Amino acid sequence: MACKSETLRLWNDHCYGSGHRGVIEGADSEETAVAPVLDRPRNLLRSLGAGACLLLAGCGDDAHEDEGAAPEDASTGNEVRVFVGELAGSDVKLGAVVAGGGARLFFCGGPTSYAERTRWLQVEIDDRSRFELDADDWHVRGRIVGTSLSGELEQGAAAPADFVAELADASTFAGLYEGTADCGRVGLVVTQRDEDAPATGQGACVGPGHAPEQVNPILPISLEDDGSIRVEVEAVDAAQEARVMPAAAP
Repeated sequence: MACKSETLRLWNDHCYGSGHRGVIEGADSEETAVAPVLDRPRNLLRSLGAGACLLLAGCGDDAHEDEGAAPEDASTGNEVRVFVGELAGSDVKLGAVVAGGGARLFFCGGPTSYAERTRWLQVEIDDRSRFELDADDWHVRGRIVGTSLSGELEQGAAAPADFVAELADASTFAGLYEGTADCGRVGLVVTQRDEDAPATGQGACVGPGHAPEQVNPILPISLEDDGSIRVEVEAVDAAQEARVMPAAAP
């Protein structure tokens, strides 16, 4: 390290004189330096003070060499984090479960868009907390910074739209839930500002051979003994009740 080399050189100059610089000039040599001259206490004290100042200044400069390093939240290990939010300018809700180097995203269309804008996606997160995925006509890119997951969705001919989801408060019902029904996979995004505010939910069911079907939570939203939430699938012939649990990690 540069600060180490320069500090050792300064120490050697003051303690031994320029004529006895020896191997310490090289900073990392394993050879032993010549013994110090004992009648130079003032030089020794000067070297200590100057060396300390130089060490602090030099090491401080080296710290700027890693300005492009990944943010602190780039690596979350196996910690599971849940985010809930929405797609700007629409009635689409977003739920996400993030763990390690991956995330499961659920874009859930509302009353006017559930048939066209509902989809489950799984993405890989790189070491800078960024992700990007092209799946058919769905193009998603985003990143995680602190307690926010944000990005942009491009879908078909629709204009690109931004999305933002915030870390769910564990003291509330907020989160992403999933289950199964005759229609296929049921997804539910629950939002709740705080534990004293009412919880609201928006869901949909996706499966092969049919367009997504709207799903509504049975109000008031609450957890059953097994940790599930009761929902109702609005099927064409008759409504069907189902239960959803917290969504699995990727």
